[in-house]
Amino acid sequence: MAVTKLILKPVCQLRGERFYVPAYQRGYRWTQMQVLALLEDIWKFRIDNHNSQREVFYCLQPLVVAQSPQGWIVIDGQQRLTTIQLIIIYLRTLTEDPEYFKFVLSYETRPESQRFVENLHTMEHADNIDYHYMIEAYHAIDTWFKGKGPNAKINFQQTLLNDDEDGKNVKVIWYEVEHAETANHIDIFTRLNIGKIALTNAELIKAYLLQKTHFSPEKANLKQIQIASEWDYIEKMLQRDDFWYFIYDSSDSSAYENRIEYLFDRMFDRKPEHDHYYTFYSFINERNLIKDQNNNVDVGAMWIRVKNYFQVFEEWFNNNDLYHLIGYLICCEYRIDALKQTADNQTKDSFVQILNQKIQDTVNFYIEDLEYGADNDKIKKVLLLFNIRTLMLSKGDSRFPFNLYKMNRWDIEHISSQTEKDIDKRYRKEWMADIITYFSGQSIDTIVENEQPESVLFIGLNDRDRSICERLFKLYTKETVNDREFDNVKNEIAERFKEGVKATNKYMDNIGNLALLDSNTNRGYKNAFFPIKRQRIIENDSIGKFVPICTKNVFLKYYSDQLGDVMHWKESDAISYTHSINRILEKYLPQKKNNVPCN
Repeated sequence: MAVTKLILKPVCQLRGERFYVPAYQRGYRWTQMQVLALLEDIWKFRIDNHNSQREVFYCLQPLVVAQSPQGWIVIDGQQRLTTIQLIIIYLRTLTEDPEYFKFVLSYETRPESQRFVENLHTMEHADNIDYHYMIEAYHAIDTWFKGKGPNAKINFQQTLLNDDEDGKNVKVIWYEVEHAETANHIDIFTRLNIGKIALTNAELIKAYLLQKTHFSPEKANLKQIQIASEWDYIEKMLQRDDFWYFIYDSSDSSAYENRIEYLFDRMFDRKPEHDHYYTFYSFINERNLIKDQNNNVDVGAMWIRVKNYFQVFEEWFNNNDLYHLIGYLICCEYRIDALKQTADNQTKDSFVQILNQKIQDTVNFYIEDLEYGADNDKIKKVLLLFNIRTLMLSKGDSRFPFNLYKMNRWDIEHISSQTEKDIDKRYRKEWMADIITYFSGQSIDTIVENEQPESVLFIGLNDRDRSICERLFKLYTKETVNDREFDNVKNEIAERFKEGVKATNKYMDNIGNLALLDSNTNRGYKNAFFPIKRQRIIENDSIGKFVPICTKNVFLKYYSDQLGDVMHWKESDAISYTHSINRILEKYLPQKKNNVPCN
């Protein structure tokens, strides 16, 4: 849309205007519920800000208009504008002057609509659907005001029609597009209304920045092209997932069609409870505007402020140390805008010291005291930091992929399985299929399709493993699995993998037996034996699927001092692993008192 004006216009400034709703739009259809919701919102705004000394206002949704011989063509916002007109007509009963406050709103499909609304107080029913909804809305307005008491009209009017520029009033986002043919208006209307795609704060801000009236005529085109191209560069960078998920707090519930809007939300500290257009009218609020020596809005300076804000994050992204330190803190729900505020007026070295202190605060506990279940939030922070710090200390330019980490769901899982735990009946067949595939090297689907006796299917295995596979396959092909039969073969497999004694081991639920696993690798039953998990992780890594470096190292027994059986996770492995975490994170973890060893 080519915009000629984009401002916040007080409702009082609609006085004397003529509005025209073209035939391609449907008629008035707001229900009593929608009318009452608008009245309550404005009323609540008045109460909440009655004694406030701040410059505040209630902002209505955008009113998209274009000039025409009939007046302002209403491209979007006619339902709300009609309701405002109905409220004003009702409030006009406070005075005997019928012209006290008046703007004309006519519908092309209802030429007599203005005359009709002026006499709504005498109407009980209507012959057409548009007028029916208007009568229902007017009755709802009347009932609402009567329920608020004798002073409600005058109090409401003082808020809705306050003509003090600095007063607590109601404003509309006035979005004026260049005059164009009706076909273009229909295109704009379709864009805004099919599927109810609301204008975003970013679209409104961009339109405001690119208004020709903000520039001298000889420089307008050049300045518009410059801002538009730089805007596109920022949006392109934000569309890169590696950059986006570095700065984006995944706990933020907002969905961003244009990711640059997140930048503006952070600039103006938008919170979930704020109005939908809070960021836009914060951007053009008098307190945030930059003026030149002639007291005109300096759009160029405002855009430079936006660029400088973005460039700080871009510099952090390109610095390997800052990337990892800040990326970790954002994963711990620190806000990127709060970190930038901290960085302002700091040297790089002092900022890094502050970041390291904040990281220390996130892991200010002894990792040996952590227990699975009760301390999972702390455990996840330790394991995440362990992976990040490992990459920071490695040679080369390896980076932790925050995009892959945030786009997947990660579980804290036991390295050596909890063999005393039952396998959920829903996942028994999947569990059995993994064991059969591990021993035989064949997928369960291939084995089923062969339709051969078990003695032939598993002929290449030793006696013990063949017996396990044959028994498992018989259970797998049954419709119902007998609990006792399943437990017997499960216990035999646990003994085969030497994991049966781990349930009583003091390291079972401690950090020495825990790692980050994505939910797909971890599967539903969450109790795969060590060699099964190890095989799956190696397979994932071989096909390029993201596996955290420390998780991969654990299952390759990289941290183990004793390199005996690589297929089993023992107590000595857990001790070595814990020592490695302490060593890598010694900069952040608290020191044991009196130099007591970690284990």
